[in-house]
Amino acid sequence: MRAEKVVNINEKPSPSVITVIMSVFITMLLSNGFIFMYGTAINLEFKLLPALIFTFIATVVPAVIHSINNKHLSAGAFISAPVTFALILFFDWFNVRKGLMTFLCYLKLYAFYWMPGNYYEPDNDNETLFALLAFFAAYNLIAACVSTYVLIKRRWIPASLLCYLPLFICSVTNIVMRPAQFPTLIAASGVFMVLLSHAFQNKKPQTAEKALMMLTVPVLGITLLTAAVFPESRYGQDKLAKDFLESIQERVDETSGKNDPLSRLLDIVRNGFGNPGITESKYDVFSPLFETRTNLSKVGPFDPPQDRILTVYRKSNPGYDGSSPQYTGHTMYLKVESMDRYENNTLSSTSIRSRIYDKKYDIEPENAQYSLTITPLENSGVDIVPFYTDFYTMDGIQSVNVNPYNSTREFTSEFAASSLPVRTGNIYTEWYLNEYVYKTALRVPKATENALTMSGKLPDWYMEVYMGHIEMSDADKVRGVTEFVSNLHPYNENTEVPPEDVDFVPWFVSDAESGICVHYAVTTVILLRMIGVPARYVRGYVDTRSYDNAESVIFASQAHAWFEFFVPEYGWIMGDSTPGYAADAANFNIDAVSRVSPEIETSAFSARNYTYKPPETTETSGDTSESTSPSDPGSPSESTPTPVPTGPEDPGQNDPSRPDDPGSTVFSSDNYHQAEQKRELTKFEKGLIKLMTAVLIAAVTIWLLLMLAKLIFAVYWRNKFNTEKINEKAAAYYHYYCFMGRLFRFTVPARSTFIAEKAAFSENGITPKELNMLLKDCKEHMKACSAGFSRFKLFFYRLLEIKIRDHK
Repeated sequence: MRAEKVVNINEKPSPSVITVIMSVFITMLLSNGFIFMYGTAINLEFKLLPALIFTFIATVVPAVIHSINNKHLSAGAFISAPVTFALILFFDWFNVRKGLMTFLCYLKLYAFYWMPGNYYEPDNDNETLFALLAFFAAYNLIAACVSTYVLIKRRWIPASLLCYLPLFICSVTNIVMRPAQFPTLIAASGVFMVLLSHAFQNKKPQTAEKALMMLTVPVLGITLLTAAVFPESRYGQDKLAKDFLESIQERVDETSGKNDPLSRLLDIVRNGFGNPGITESKYDVFSPLFETRTNLSKVGPFDPPQDRILTVYRKSNPGYDGSSPQYTGHTMYLKVESMDRYENNTLSSTSIRSRIYDKKYDIEPENAQYSLTITPLENSGVDIVPFYTDFYTMDGIQSVNVNPYNSTREFTSEFAASSLPVRTGNIYTEWYLNEYVYKTALRVPKATENALTMSGKLPDWYMEVYMGHIEMSDADKVRGVTEFVSNLHPYNENTEVPPEDVDFVPWFVSDAESGICVHYAVTTVILLRMIGVPARYVRGYVDTRSYDNAESVIFASQAHAWFEFFVPEYGWIMGDSTPGYAADAANFNIDAVSRVSPEIETSAFSARNYTYKPPETTETSGDTSESTSPSDPGSPSESTPTPVPTGPEDPGQNDPSRPDDPGSTVFSSDNYHQAEQKRELTKFEKGLIKLMTAVLIAAVTIWLLLMLAKLIFAVYWRNKFNTEKINEKAAAYYHYYCFMGRLFRFTVPARSTFIAEKAAFSENGITPKELNMLLKDCKEHMKACSAGFSRFKLFFYRLLEIKIRDHK
């Protein structure tokens, strides 16, 4: 007898619900981890719930499409994902284009400063954050489409990481900050899960799914345990980097010698400068002043190179008509960067993300005394600016604001400037004053403060002011601290490196025998902060050969450090406590400002005297001589106290610096209370809006979760129904109706049970007519039972009900 050859055609089974869920879970870990890594690396505060909703939607949609096991649908998803992203970007839906520009702006500012192009100046407002988050969500359409596909199809799984590689690179190449610990661990968990999926891709689907689910809890547990055992504060990354760089430099010295440019570069890096640039075969001479972290434990002999690094051309303004005499001195302070954090003997900069100036104010730039054209002789991303250039203009030169930031962010080379700051009045936002100036710029480590107060080296007047026993004007505080620090020790370029494991400032005050500019500047900043004066450390260059209508050459040896303190009506004012620089600084510091604007002597700018409230000064229209204009530093009002800055949430005030104020208004106690009531109403309205928004978001989230549950439930049973064998199809229908019966407490009709048993145990099976009888009985029975359900029970019944057509 001739035997028939049986050929089994194994169709690839549809992915199970567990596979889809795991792919969504892993993709969510990757998406949110790397997005928040980048966000924390640039100091942004995304709201967690909107971010989760965006990434969840962008992940679930392609996962469901790929789970249908239709290659045409998957191909359509791969085509539609980038097309959708392009359309969103082209039509600027959800403000995604602004999000892209903000993303590029942050890249240029904190990673690739040589990147061409000018982008939006980012503000830390809700609109900008939403735009950036929308851009990440749109980009995630592509990344999620790829990662869910490879995870569901169990092929080329490591390729899913390539989509998130750009976000990882942008996070770790930041030369200023590093990602926070929590999102880094989340991203690491996603990477581990991808690698585990790749390890199990050749196993049977059920075995791989079971293994992944069992390993999910240990992976997340190890991640949390790592965070608990090694918190971010104990990373010791500086020591690791130091040891690593020392080993590299030893090898470089052995092979190329200590005079090799690479060896010089590594020596600079080891001394605390994080990312010196390299231009061709030479190290960047601006690096010691450009980088944002300076290890004070390595500050010692001042022996910079003698390279010519830039030229400065100064041009006087023949049309100058300001209130102060035109500056004719020969000194120019050129600022590279301000630093506001002192921690673990390290100076670093805080990134300012929120708006500095209130949108309501519009300061008319003043006529500058002179212009400076700064031309670097080396290729570098350093932005060097003079004191003072904010709100100054000159023929053909626009005003460039610098002081509230660490640079202009525009790499400008031509500035209109003067030796004094513009008296702007109340232009700063409440956030900038309360959160940055009077918080960040006042921080002193407790151990440093205790060591200084217990040293016995501080003058009696300082300790009396520190303890609040005597009153002193804020201007005199600055003068007193500057004089004390300047007379501490003689200046000596060969000052030795501090001993190991000492706090830099207390050591300099108590035990040092000499110092260089860095010692005096840092010590002044800390002592000013301890008595409430917000201050920052500044580094740059001092040009002592600046003449009108002439060019001077700046050498690297002219690098210098000084300090600056904040006065609300003037911004940041410089000061210099290094011995030998008093005459140079006298043209720019508080004494120079006081000569033109004596009211600064009574200004309240320390934390002890500062309160954020509407100004109580008045300005009358007409020719009243006592009126004071913020744009006119030469017209002080001695009969009224210095106004305290007012922020964006202070309605009711009438500030003379705003062009839309036709006259002046007396801010009496009556309209003050009206303004207070209006502010309370505004806060209530804002609170109500936030509450309604939270309720709306919660409702949308619950609705999305229910829709997802319905989708997963339907996909699972549709895969069960999707079979050509009539007996298996009958069994699947019967099991679905039994599941619904157990869930909603009704029984399956007896004839349907008989047909299902016949399909399972009879040799001949059932006919299509019998299958339709099973479906008809179950549908009619379920419909009759659901008619008596309560509204709550009926809602869930409708949610889980699957429409089943009759079998043809």
